[in-house]
Amino acid sequence: MRADEPDRPILGLAALCNLSARNTYMNKPTTTSETSETAPRGRGLPAPESKPFIISSEDPILVTGAAGFIGSRVVENLLSRGFRHLVCFGRPSGKLAAIEDIVNLYPSARIRFVKGNLLSRQDCQAACKDAALIIHLAAGTGEKSFPDAFMNSVVTTRNLLDASLEQGRLRRFVLISSFSVYTNRNKPRGDVLEESCPTEEHGNLRGEAYCFAKFKQEQLLAEYNKNSGFRT
Repeated sequence: MRADEPDRPILGLAALCNLSARNTYMNKPTTTSETSETAPRGRGLPAPESKPFIISSEDPILVTGAAGFIGSRVVENLLSRGFRHLVCFGRPSGKLAAIEDIVNLYPSARIRFVKGNLLSRQDCQAACKDAALIIHLAAGTGEKSFPDAFMNSVVTTRNLLDASLEQGRLRRFVLISSFSVYTNRNKPRGDVLEESCPTEEHGNLRGEAYCFAKFKQEQLLAEYNKNSGFRT
């Protein structure tokens, strides 16, 4: 991740899964001896510019929801791009077999598996220990109850943010949000709905628990970004 990357409340899901040309921030950090022709690059992507990165390949990265379909893709991409110190967080009931198969391909990497519940502040503190970057994918998805959705998306995120602030080492918090937080209002016909679009002004009025929780999660991140000084 480059130090001069523009502030964004979230980074695109496609980018983290190597599906977008805008994910050059995840390319392996370029050394001073590498040129644009020799520097490693992602599949079909332009070579990264020689600019300072926010984290090094050895800095700890926490990935929540690492055992999920998208989370495992993120872990695989991080490892393939040269990042070698990962903490993979999952629920106690989560199956880590897919992650373990990926990790076995990188014997030199330092991988720590942590199972817990993000509603527990102690579990969040254990997961966030020394993390320089957090990629937060874990969220409540199946809850139809508004209180349950709020607890499993918003309260869990708050606990993770508080724990990372206590650690004092976090440089960037990446929230994997949802297209449900964006508005189509005033968007020209044919334009793509993506993360530069404005978010809903009254997302709390959406009649679906998941959308409501993701909207409140965005509000929480904006509040911490403003009041706590670290970039999200």
